[in-house]
Amino acid sequence: MVNRNPSPATRFRKGTSGNPGGRPARKPFTEALLAELHRPARGTDGPTKLEAGVRRLMDQFVGGLPHAQKLVLEYVEGPPTQRIDFRGEVERLADEYGMPFDELYARTLRVIEGSRVN
Repeated sequence: MVNRNPSPATRFRKGTSGNPGGRPARKPFTEALLAELHRPARGTDGPTKLEAGVRRLMDQFVGGLPHAQKLVLEYVEGPPTQRIDFRGEVERLADEYGMPFDELYARTLRVIEGSRVN
């Protein structure tokens, strides 16, 4: 049963974190994967597994494999941006609610511009 009136000693204190240590920076799987990527690919000398993997990816990229080209370009350039045209939807809503299109469109743009993260 829930105690609706906890004592001040055990009550949640405003401004105090219930998890002072916070979430760990990395997870165990990530730590193990990073450790393995930095081990030598073969024997004790030579490139690491990470370097060998990047070299193979680049060979596939140069060889024209589409999946490798897409992956490399998205990591280097970022994913392509898509233009979204919402004029049709604004026009429909303006008709539905009896508002002038220009006014609703201008309001919509202000909302979108205000929500952009720089």
